[in-house]
Amino acid sequence: MMLLCSPTVKLLFMLTSALGLSPMHAYALASTAEPGLVRVHGESMLRQVPLYGQVKSEKNSQLQFSVAGVVEDVQVIVGQTVPRGEVLLSLNNQQSQQSMRQAQSALLTLTGKIQAAEAAIKQQTIQLQQQTHALALAQQHYDKQKRLFDQKIITKVQLEDAVYRRDERQAIQLRAAYQQGVLQDKLVMLTASQTHMQQQLAAAERFEAKRVLKAPFRGKISQLSVKQGQAVQAGESVLALFDADHMHIRAVLSHAEFQTVKRLLREQPSASVKLRYGKQTVDAQIVALMPESQSQTPGVDILLHVGQAFDNPIDAMQRFMLLLPTQEKRFTVPASSVSDAQFVVMMREDGSPKRVPVTVIGASTAKADHVLIASKQLPDVADILLDVTMYASSRVASS
Repeated sequence: MMLLCSPTVKLLFMLTSALGLSPMHAYALASTAEPGLVRVHGESMLRQVPLYGQVKSEKNSQLQFSVAGVVEDVQVIVGQTVPRGEVLLSLNNQQSQQSMRQAQSALLTLTGKIQAAEAAIKQQTIQLQQQTHALALAQQHYDKQKRLFDQKIITKVQLEDAVYRRDERQAIQLRAAYQQGVLQDKLVMLTASQTHMQQQLAAAERFEAKRVLKAPFRGKISQLSVKQGQAVQAGESVLALFDADHMHIRAVLSHAEFQTVKRLLREQPSASVKLRYGKQTVDAQIVALMPESQSQTPGVDILLHVGQAFDNPIDAMQRFMLLLPTQEKRFTVPASSVSDAQFVVMMREDGSPKRVPVTVIGASTAKADHVLIASKQLPDVADILLDVTMYASSRVASS
């Protein structure tokens, strides 16, 4: 009874039942010192999927002035990140300021002249009305005198006097009408000059409002094509700005890898992945598989957000490596813990051993006498037997 309850017998039973060892071999192992354990930590293994594509920004803008002028101030350099509303460039406003002063002074003078002309027209209108009334009275007097003359009641001299008075009033009325016409023409000319000056002032004010070029969004300067003192035309591109905070890659995915990525997106919409470019590894997010390819390379287009991972857009086609998570984990373990390059022995929580199949990847470059293994069954943290190779040697010895 004491023998059956001893730790050696318990270990003998577990080695025989769990690992399939012969009783003689298991006894030889159990008779040795209790095997040591080593705790190992696994990390997810990544599948490498090649992609070919370009780095783009979600916002790109070629900025230009809407007015012509001479560049007065350049406040940015290529590669600089600027906030929304930041002043980038400005045009010289010396001429516009002079035009504004001249237009404002001319408008002040014209306003006074227009007011005087309007007052003169008003007064002349009253005089014209008076003269028109006087002419009407003179015409009535003439008509009356003409009837009396036709009736031979008055003399010809009296009729001629009525004619003279009528003609005199008509001349005065015509002169008043002419003077009113002159005043009205003068007012039209003054008003036209006022409109012209207002247009000049408006043009100068528009120039003032548009002579300063500001960033339409937070971004990074990728191109600056003007310098101080350079003349530019309206609509001429002077600066390029892109949104460096929201970069994306549109790349071609081979048909062979299409189903893998599609399955990943089905399980994790907007899946987070790693992306390798040269020696750089960045975080990325798969947004979508595109229905149509924009490339001549056979495959399916994939869209990935990479945030601020790239400093600048890359227009030329580049090779990227998409690193996809897999069910396998990678462990660094002592070489002595792996049996026949096929399995390790993991100790369960209840202390019983379990043989777990593994795949040896190769020798560890970080630790001597260690190897890299891959396994789908080992948990993230596992306690494995350190001396499995001793079991193998004991098996040889016992045989």
